[in-house]
Amino acid sequence: MFDFGNYKIFVKLFFVISLLFILIVSIMSLALLSIENIKAANAQKSLIRNIDKYASDIIFDEKSYLDTFSDYYLSLYTTDINNLVVSFKALYKQSPNNEDIAFILKMLDDHMQKYFAISDSIKESIAKGYNERTVSKMTREAKIALAKEHEEFYSVLIKFNKKYEENIDARVKSVENGTNITFAVLGFATLLIVVFVVRGVNSLIVMPVTRLSEKMKQIGVDAAGLASYKKIEIKSHDEVGALANSFNQMAENLLKTTVSRDDLSREVEERKRAEEKIASLFKVTQAANEKLSKMDKTKDEFLSIVTHDLKTPLTSLSGYADLILSGIAGEITKEQRSYIEIIKKQSSSLEEMIDTILDYTRLEFGTIKVNKDNYNMNSQIMEAVEAIKPLADKSKISIEINLIPENLNINADRGMIKRVITNFIGNSLKYTKEGGKIGVSLTKIDDEAKVSVMDNGKGISKENLSKVFEKFYMVDNATAREKRSMGLGLYIASKFIEAHNGKIWSESEGEGKGSTFNFTIPMA
Repeated sequence: MFDFGNYKIFVKLFFVISLLFILIVSIMSLALLSIENIKAANAQKSLIRNIDKYASDIIFDEKSYLDTFSDYYLSLYTTDINNLVVSFKALYKQSPNNEDIAFILKMLDDHMQKYFAISDSIKESIAKGYNERTVSKMTREAKIALAKEHEEFYSVLIKFNKKYEENIDARVKSVENGTNITFAVLGFATLLIVVFVVRGVNSLIVMPVTRLSEKMKQIGVDAAGLASYKKIEIKSHDEVGALANSFNQMAENLLKTTVSRDDLSREVEERKRAEEKIASLFKVTQAANEKLSKMDKTKDEFLSIVTHDLKTPLTSLSGYADLILSGIAGEITKEQRSYIEIIKKQSSSLEEMIDTILDYTRLEFGTIKVNKDNYNMNSQIMEAVEAIKPLADKSKISIEINLIPENLNINADRGMIKRVITNFIGNSLKYTKEGGKIGVSLTKIDDEAKVSVMDNGKGISKENLSKVFEKFYMVDNATAREKRSMGLGLYIASKFIEAHNGKIWSESEGEGKGSTFNFTIPMA
């Protein structure tokens, strides 16, 4: 039977660290696989959207050519229908057994042959000098024939696109569900291993050393304590077990001690060896603590790297959403616009969360940099209010601005101060009910600028006023909407103001009476 207690502490720690490493690699591999599957699905959706565009362009080119008989539109038609065929062949390559795609490719080929036959016939009639009435009649007949084919083709294309997108969405949903379940299982396993590590360190090192210390005190009191000494029960065969066994032997030798010089010398020697083993155990414990510290640092570095790497694709995603919404990539339906706006909104929320994590890790590592320059603080406050006003309007919350009349310049890091002001206003929005009010003021106190954000929201109890700037702190009565916060915003704001030699504090008369957040910063 497997007995974990028979192995050395180093082997036990190596085993646990290996398990953690395997779990981390599994999580990263699963994440990369899920991203690749979703990227492939999105690529297929992009092909579907291109197919819709090419199909519309083809119909337009056909009609334009029959109206003008211009070779320009015939050239456009050739290019567009080739692009459409290439797009369908790309889909067919990804789904080689899809009969719908094969059927549509056959329809396209038949339609293309028929259209070129019609166009050649009309061009031949014009070349032979047929009168305008005859050519016009041929054109009308061609338009009627093509209109019927367009209707049939569009009907088939719409059904195909709907079916194909439903299959893609179902596949993406399946991947996401499987990923979520796997992450949950791996997360739970990681939690169990962490608990196992903590309990293992406690049971393998802390508790045995504590018992040894108590026994040593018992022996050191007087002869009666030595006489009543009971052996330490040894449950493991690692370094701690060896130390306990040595301690038991030392106690037995002490009981047999005589007044002779040889016996006394022997007892001293035994005690010296025991002390050396205790020192050796201390070194082992110290090494284990250093390894745990390195693991914690590695975790923070991993978090910083992951959040930084996520920011680049997220920025691209947000940029492409803006391009689609602007209409540069082509017209989109009202329903498509609503979906893109949801993507844009969720991307912004995730980007804000990543920025918060990045700022937190930089603060923890001490790598945050303050890039100061002189600028007008009045305009910065106006920009911050304008940026967050749509959210306030959606919640029917009014924002009143009260700025000192003269321009006020400060020498500070623009990004940091903007983050603090936006955080203050956003925090008030979270804790203010619909129809509430928020006030933003800028005043001058001696040689400092003071910014205050006031609201008539939930307020803060006096015992919690000093806690709001602690990291990961959230009020106990926060709603589900408010608890989506990471509890790092005000902590980061306080560190930014401290980096500018300023002051930051909060005020409130109690719960239900609103709150005020203030900071001061030296003027330029």
